[in-house]
Amino acid sequence: MENQLLTEFENAAANIPDSPLPLRAINFVLSLVSNPSTTDSSLAAILKTLTQSLQNPNHRHSHHRAILSILHLLARRHPHRRKDVINSIQSFSLLPSTSTRSYAEALSALLSLSATDAFNEPEFLSLVFRPCVSVRIWLLRNANSFAMRPSVLFTVLFGLTKDPYPNMRSAALDGLSGLCKCIVVEDKSLIQGCYFRAVELLFDTEDTVRCSAICAVSECGHSLVAANHEKSRSDWSDTLFVQLCSMVRDMSVKVRIQAFNSLGNVELVSKDLLLLTLSKKASPAMKEKNFPGQFTTKSSKLPASSAAFAFVNGLEDEFYEVRSSACRALQRLTILSADFAGEAIDLLVDVL
Repeated sequence: MENQLLTEFENAAANIPDSPLPLRAINFVLSLVSNPSTTDSSLAAILKTLTQSLQNPNHRHSHHRAILSILHLLARRHPHRRKDVINSIQSFSLLPSTSTRSYAEALSALLSLSATDAFNEPEFLSLVFRPCVSVRIWLLRNANSFAMRPSVLFTVLFGLTKDPYPNMRSAALDGLSGLCKCIVVEDKSLIQGCYFRAVELLFDTEDTVRCSAICAVSECGHSLVAANHEKSRSDWSDTLFVQLCSMVRDMSVKVRIQAFNSLGNVELVSKDLLLLTLSKKASPAMKEKNFPGQFTTKSSKLPASSAAFAFVNGLEDEFYEVRSSACRALQRLTILSADFAGEAIDLLVDVL
């Protein structure tokens, strides 16, 4: 049976050398590759035929994707052939005739096979500014797989937050969030620039971008808090807290949930600000207090009153997902102030 399938596959591939493999031939090869008992000689013949078909410049991206999927399956089912498969895919990725989308598919296959030597800074930069949006989004979501200097990646991600496509802006913000989590950035001005850029995108028209912006504000804000001295640290933490509170009244349910999730991660907040989230009225001192808001050519200020009634709104929200998120955030913040914990209990009793 194996020899018959292999013969039929090779005949089907040989009959139309300049055309994509027909569906019948693909079915034959899938049967052989999926079978763990297929002999090594048959696998070698299949790999050779697939590699030749992959490198044919007349074939389209859809055909390349199908061949790459089969090669990936071959490497998974027959690990002793993994190195040969990686070499075949790498050879294909280096061809000048390989399209951007096919190149990205090849990189994706190599990534899933843990061929980390294929990912470096030049490959990333050569693709991230090309016009294919799906490829650029894939790159941003897998940026941590490339051996890149953090300063270069920061610059690229920051620039792409201004991309006209909302999915790109969202992916760039997610990349900034991930970068702030995994590295220590010594340049405070760089983090501050990313923070204020994320603040600008809190007002984006797309809710997916606003959700990503909240995460980026949270992560960049925590990095700024950690990078400053004690007094400045307290001020930046309060600024972050008020900025997140300003998003709990967003029209989007997803954004409100994300805002409360991020609020619960703030580790340092002044007692007056915490109490303000449970009350409509601010103390005289808090009424006059402002925080750095949206940073543009003319810096705007964010009043402390933006935090007023934040948790009351959350606990009375019509969607239980928002109420649940507000409860979890409230629970985590009660350890910061005994007075706040007492007020929070009274509020929870009232809304039961």
